[in-house]
Amino acid sequence: MTSKKNFVMPLLFVGCLALLPATSYAQKSGNACQIERKYDRQANVTTVECALLETFAPPIRLMVQANASFPGKFPNDAAKLYFTLSAFRGDANRRTLPLFKGENVLLLNLGATQLEVRVTDFRVEYFEMNRLISEQASVVINRDDLPKLLEAQSLQGKWGNTTFALSESSLAALKAFIAEQALATSSQ
Repeated sequence: MTSKKNFVMPLLFVGCLALLPATSYAQKSGNACQIERKYDRQANVTTVECALLETFAPPIRLMVQANASFPGKFPNDAAKLYFTLSAFRGDANRRTLPLFKGENVLLLNLGATQLEVRVTDFRVEYFEMNRLISEQASVVINRDDLPKLLEAQSLQGKWGNTTFALSESSLAALKAFIAEQALATSSQ
């Protein structure tokens, strides 16, 4: 009986260790957005991207990304913040109707406050080989509304009939992104 006990305890310990990296990875992957910076030398404009959310609620895969653009190489008081909304659906054909065409408003519920933001630059693409339809739009956030985003305890959005919510870590990443990229007041 002692030999069985000595055999089971190390197996249990090894089994617990095998779970730790997966748990650690899951926590790390949601903590902050990956920053991607692009500088256009000809236009003298920098664009910074931060992926906030990727969710799949059949049949739609939705991605939400925060972006900031500003003149020059460093964040400054001329920075603009906008969201890019991307939706993808499989099993599509050329007759598949876009779900978001004509949906000109993104509703952002910030807990105590709600913002209605105009959707612009709507595009639809169909990829025949993959049978995939892609819809993409931009939403420019008014600079006066940025403090409301910084104070938000939660953020839920509604685009057409599709809703999404940012996790606590994504909301924290968005707040840091706004403070560092969109509300900077002087160039470096």
